[in-house]
Amino acid sequence: MIMYGITLRDAMLSRAADFSRATSSVPIVYLGGVSGSVSYEPSEGDDIDLFTVTERDALWFTLLVLLVKRRLIGDRDLCISFVMDRAFASSYLSGDLGPLERRDLEHLVRLRGGTDPSRIGSGRGGVASPAMVFLSALTYPPWLAAFLFIKGCAVDKSVRRRFGEERGFRVRLSWRYYILDTVKYQRMRERAWEGQH
Repeated sequence: MIMYGITLRDAMLSRAADFSRATSSVPIVYLGGVSGSVSYEPSEGDDIDLFTVTERDALWFTLLVLLVKRRLIGDRDLCISFVMDRAFASSYLSGDLGPLERRDLEHLVRLRGGTDPSRIGSGRGGVASPAMVFLSALTYPPWLAAFLFIKGCAVDKSVRRRFGEERGFRVRLSWRYYILDTVKYQRMRERAWEGQH
């Protein structure tokens, strides 16, 4: 007998893999995968959290392509929630990760790129071509970043009102990263730290 959770996980990973194939024309994605609950034991209604590492200085053009592709596919459960370039990944992954972040990294399901994510921090990271840096510069300041921040705040307010505080999130962004940090994940992170002390 196949357990329901495993079947659900396979179905969700298949949807993420379809999206990964649809975006395979973006050559500046260094690593793509699925993190969060879907990577180990999802529940019905969970988002499919996509974890993406781009080449250095290519984050914002890549993010724009990913957002447009997801819109065209129409799968609202795909959550582009953790995107960073290799420069940020290098410092983030070689830093003092908490127990929850380490667990998520260990369970990351790679869909694209063969590099073990824990080894990204061992090098300085590749550099995007000057053309890609230019395209990212065009998409970052200010219109896409401002749009995503304002949209994120509006969606967060709506989600909290309809589903409660636990479903809320905070948008964190810079030239080198774009992260949707959910209240649920923040609380899980705090509990994981408390469990170590």
